[in-house]
Amino acid sequence: MHRSGTSLLSSILKSLGVTFPGQQIKGDIHNPEGYFEWDEVVALQEKLLIDLDRWWPSHKGSFYLPENWLEEPLAQHAYQCLRRILLSQLNCQEGVLAIKDPRTSLLLPLWIRLTKELQIPISVILAVRNPAEVAASLISRDGEVTGMNLTRAQNLWLKHNLDVLTNVPDEVRLSIIHYSDWFDNPKKQLEILLHNIDFLKPSEEKKTEALSCIRNELYRNSKNLPMIRRGVKKLYKDIFSDDWINSKNFYLYYQYIDHKGDILIPPPSIDLINKISCWDDWIRVWSHYPAPCFPKLLIAADQLNIKIFGLTIFQWQIYYLLQKLPIEGFEDPTFSFDDEMISTLIIENNKMNSNSQKLIHKIALNFEYPVYENRKQWVDELSEFEIIWDPDSARVNLLRSLGLNAFYLDINIKSNKLLDQPLTTSLENWLVNLGLPCPPKNVVCVLGDVGSKWNKALAYESKELSKTKFPKISYFPGWNELIINTPEAAIHQARWIEVADKNCLKIVWTDSNNNIPNTSVHIKSDTTPTELRNYLLGLQNNLLVEDRDLPISDKVYTWESSMMPKVSVLVSLFNYSNKILNALNSIASQSQNGIELIVVDDNSTDQSVKIVHDWMVNKCLANPNPFASIKLLSHRRNTGLATTRNTAFFHACSEWCFVLDADNEILPNGILECLQLVSDAPDCLAVIHPLIEVQSEFGKFNDNRSIISPKSWQRDHFKEANFVDAMALVRRSAWKSVGGYTHIEHGWEDYDFWCKLIEGGYHGVQCPYFAAVYNSHDNSMTKKSTQNNYLNLETVIQSRHSWLDKKK
Repeated sequence: MHRSGTSLLSSILKSLGVTFPGQQIKGDIHNPEGYFEWDEVVALQEKLLIDLDRWWPSHKGSFYLPENWLEEPLAQHAYQCLRRILLSQLNCQEGVLAIKDPRTSLLLPLWIRLTKELQIPISVILAVRNPAEVAASLISRDGEVTGMNLTRAQNLWLKHNLDVLTNVPDEVRLSIIHYSDWFDNPKKQLEILLHNIDFLKPSEEKKTEALSCIRNELYRNSKNLPMIRRGVKKLYKDIFSDDWINSKNFYLYYQYIDHKGDILIPPPSIDLINKISCWDDWIRVWSHYPAPCFPKLLIAADQLNIKIFGLTIFQWQIYYLLQKLPIEGFEDPTFSFDDEMISTLIIENNKMNSNSQKLIHKIALNFEYPVYENRKQWVDELSEFEIIWDPDSARVNLLRSLGLNAFYLDINIKSNKLLDQPLTTSLENWLVNLGLPCPPKNVVCVLGDVGSKWNKALAYESKELSKTKFPKISYFPGWNELIINTPEAAIHQARWIEVADKNCLKIVWTDSNNNIPNTSVHIKSDTTPTELRNYLLGLQNNLLVEDRDLPISDKVYTWESSMMPKVSVLVSLFNYSNKILNALNSIASQSQNGIELIVVDDNSTDQSVKIVHDWMVNKCLANPNPFASIKLLSHRRNTGLATTRNTAFFHACSEWCFVLDADNEILPNGILECLQLVSDAPDCLAVIHPLIEVQSEFGKFNDNRSIISPKSWQRDHFKEANFVDAMALVRRSAWKSVGGYTHIEHGWEDYDFWCKLIEGGYHGVQCPYFAAVYNSHDNSMTKKSTQNNYLNLETVIQSRHSWLDKKK
């Protein structure tokens, strides 16, 4: 079962000498040590559950699988794929192999049949954890993404454990391992494990290594666990009763699965049809749910009529996706187009199809979700087609709930060879229609202009002939400007992409609207060739992300007046002795008085602390000054920007704190303008973000921006990128509520912090005045570190906040 300690068990087995084959899924915030899951196996099992309409975290994830599901074509396809990849590993691996995937609990009969056919001896280990802890973890991790609730979490716990207990045949050994026993008595638990899998004979050194995997911080048990149903509690207790296990009465506990208590059930189609205004909310709730693919293979009629919704016949994506339809029978096809009907095309077979199976004549490809006033017409038009395919699962689920025969268009499935024709494969046609050569082999193909920074770096590489870097980059900056004014040109473009997908190591887009093929990568203009290579080669992928405790800090200087602080200004400092005075002087020039100034130095190695100390001493002697109190704190060790900010917040006395980095400045009325928006603010308001001027350091770093934070605070804006700078007025109680800033290697701790506030129910508001200056220079963290790790940081942020992922 998910969240039951299967990763810990896997790390222990690996230390004992067990091999986990295949490419392993890397760790993230939920499993920092890694998942120990074979990515191909997980993908196959996930897809099979989706196609059977039993995606494990969904409402139907705890339903019985369809009757005779093992005989279905989808299951047979998954069976053959698993057979192939398993044999490939058995031929090159020796010793004990382990395959870990909680989805196997639901699909165990498939594995029993497969291992029996291949005559592979197997043993099953079931990791069991307190259902209250599992439920709490599932709700925390998957609540926002899947609508996970307590009822569904308990149902999943019951179904996953019961399916293993009831489906393991007598001849297969079943071992049950309790998660908490690893922490209560690890040595005894290890003895039990080795007794149950006695075919494994590890050395004492390996046993010691295995025990070192057990660390108390891995047992993240909540003190406020949810209440669990009586039947679930009873199964949890009875699982560890030997007498009861021998009785094999597990099936009796299926009655405790409660499908009625799961409130996230799609409304009947009649309700959706009559309430078009609620579709947006419906899409939002179901946006992360996968949709099933068409379960069979269809045969195309001699004339196949295709209506396209949302795109036109002049766009290559149409033809690329047409060859991903589960349709056969395209023999020497020709395409017919109507110039006046730019959304309709006809594919005709020049050879008669004698297949006696039912033929498909009229289909729709949907790529749109229309505005309110056009939705009724949209549904009426789609209802005229035999089958609808759509590459967006949320739209598919909506259409299916409206009673339409819609299915997910999987762009990763094998091609139906619609475009495998001499006309579309001809190099001459690519030259004539596109002006492009054949896609080069074994290179990274970058399509679209990346920008001047990239162009200069790539041009510089070309001069260093003796230092050719791997992988080689093939660059087509004019891709987005290709003139495609005929359907034929679009077909050639689609075929070119398909060949590029086969020839090239990876396709990289500069246009974020392109996600075809699904394995493509998107980059932005601030990306460098080195960063792209590091990302593709898996270098620096596992960035350190952690919530750090506040370190020991020394009070270098403190001063207090009789005035009560009205607002705090928090300055984080590290090795900015040449810039900190500008920041401090900008604070001292504020028109707002009653300022609590807190400077936290993160163990600088230059003269920063002395410079700040001397400035503070002199400023306190000046009269008048805007300060109610002044503090200079210094960390005894370097801990990073996020922790430095947390230290400042911890020592602040004011409810509202303006965050400032040591290399930036606040304009004279900046704090006053922001603070005026705080009056009568609701409790959910946590951030006042002003307009920020960008100034580039003369002669060094050219920053094309003139302004930061021009957009108002809206959740969907954050899906595109972080647009709110760290320089903002932040409510201290909100900072505390979400646990402060999290340390993220190479930056983006502010982006992560804004997302945590959003998830905590907080909001921000834009201050419509310029309040600060961002000094753009070559020595900044953004320039030196963040920009060179953009792709890795994007992966980390999306793993922590799944709603940011635009691909879902």
